[in-house]
This record gives sequence, C-alpha cells and structure tokens, in this order.
Amino acid sequence: MGNINVLDCTLREGGYVNDWNFGKENIKKIIQALYLCGIDFVECGFYKIQKFSQDKSIFNSLEKFCDIVPNDLKFTLMINFGEVPIDFIPKCENKNLYFRVAFRQNDYIQALDYCRSLKDKGYKIFVNSMSVNSYSKNELYELIERVNDLTPYAYTLSDTLGCMQKNDIINAFEVADKNLSDNIKLAFHSHNNMQLAFSNSQLFLEQGINRDIIIDSTLMGIGRGAGNLSTEMITKFLNFMYGKNYNLEYLLNIIEEQIQPIFSKKQWGYSVPYYISALNSCHPNYAKYMYEELHLNIQQIYDIMQLIPKENKLLYDKNIVERLCKNNLGV
Repeated sequence: MGNINVLDCTLREGGYVNDWNFGKENIKKIIQALYLCGIDFVECGFYKIQKFSQDKSIFNSLEKFCDIVPNDLKFTLMINFGEVPIDFIPKCENKNLYFRVAFRQNDYIQALDYCRSLKDKGYKIFVNSMSVNSYSKNELYELIERVNDLTPYAYTLSDTLGCMQKNDIINAFEVADKNLSDNIKLAFHSHNNMQLAFSNSQLFLEQGINRDIIIDSTLMGIGRGAGNLSTEMITKFLNFMYGKNYNLEYLLNIIEEQIQPIFSKKQWGYSVPYYISALNSCHPNYAKYMYEELHLNIQQIYDIMQLIPKENKLLYDKNIVERLCKNNLGV
C-alpha cells in the first residue's frame, strides 16, 4: 500500500454548523492543534467572493490567512465550481497551498477546464467529484480519463449524500484505482447519514491499492446534518492498524476547548431525517427544511422524499418541497 494521509476539513465542513464563525483566534488554535497532531493536510475553509470577516473560515484573498498557517503545513481551500471566476485568482506564491475544486456531475467538463487553469497558475489541485455514486460506470470511466489528462495532485471520491453502501464503495474504488494514473493520489470524502463514514473509510483502506491515499475527516465529525468521519477516530485507527504516529492528545484537547462548545449550542450527528435523505439519495437540506422548518413527522418526510423528482434530488430546491407539501399534505 502507498502512503496514507489524513486531510482535516473541520474549518470548512464545520462551517455548515456555525456559519463558519469560529473566531480568528480559534481558527488559529484549531490549525495549530491539527499541525502539532501531525495531520497531513488542513483545509482552512472556503475560497469565495464575499465580504471578508477575520472571524470566519471563508476567504476572499489568499493573503488573508497567511498569518494563521504554519510555514511548513500543507493546507487547502475549497472552491465550489462556478463561484469564483478564474481571473479572480492570482498566480500561486505558496507551494504549500492546494485548491480543492468540488463540482456536480453535469459540470465536470467545465470544472476540469477550470482546474487546468488553476494548475496553469501554479496550484496543486484536488479534483472533487461530488456524489460519485450518481455516475454510471461509463460516466466514471470518462471522468477519470479526463482527470488523467489533467493530472491533478489528487482525485477525490465524495459520498456527498452519505448514501454509499459496501458495493458502491468497492465498485467506485475499483474503477478509480484501475483507471486512474498511478501518480494521482486517490482520496475519499464521507458523510455519516447512514452511520457508515468510519466503516466505509476502513473499507476504502482495505482494498489494498498501491497508490497514495488521502482520507477526509473532521474533529468530532463536525459537519452539516449527520456530519462526517471523525478525525480522532480515523487517526487512532491508522495508528493502530497502519503504524501511523498521529498525536491524539492535541486532537482531544482542541475538541474539548473548541468543538464541544459548538456542539452544546447546535448539535450534529446521525438522525432519522438525515437517514431518510440518504435512503432517497437526496440533498440533506431537504430533510433539514422539512424537519426543522416545516416540523413534519418522520412518515411525512419519507413520503415527500419519495416524490422529489430525480433531477432535483442532488441540488436542493426549497420550492420543490413547498409545492409537494402543499399538494400532498396541505402544509
């Protein structure tokens, strides 16, 4: 097996819980703790065009976070394809900065062109295909062929809806490993809607692939809805099973100081509504809206999920829910 790395994306995924408002000093503390633990990549947040706040892990300039990142730390920023024009991004001046570009299935050709432009500017790129299980095998073959032509730093299989089962994992990984160029790292990003993030990540590692592997995770699993794979769990597992040497003391201390206080105010983790969203391969915001805003019961949520058209499942549209609820429940 190749080298195994962990990419912690607490400051990005966790922002769905607290609107990315961690506080400037807390952002620095989280990054420092992850760095001292030995985490291989730290995702500092989103890169977006919007008003900047030093207390939020969303950045509109590559200069805004230079003072919070240790000099030798490999760090990433996420760009949602279509949100940041390529002309807005300057040439790369920091060899430790990696951009991760996330895109949906119907955008992948244009998204890979965007990645190529970023690469031409000197950046190392993670190609993140969202909801990878929504691709057919032939579509995944074609995507990987184009990824090979681009030759990014890494290609990420994302279980965006937290609905991938064992066979989904094995099939997607098999296609990726057999067809992805050997010099491209293979990464996995999981969500915990069906409580499978940890076991699916272990399954990923058990495939015995020879290339370098990157596993995404967050402290205490912080993230939208059901959350993500927990950094403290996967690092312990890697220490025990694969001889890694992550220092968990730093993780546990920063969790107690920074993450648990967030959890006490607004919880995340497994819940039946988010399970139903995964069961129906729907965006988790559908479950969130129906449960928290419309106060529907479990059966009603399930029934409405069943009615959401296939073309609307992956991209959240509140109007779809409101129309279905009005027509079928009188809500």
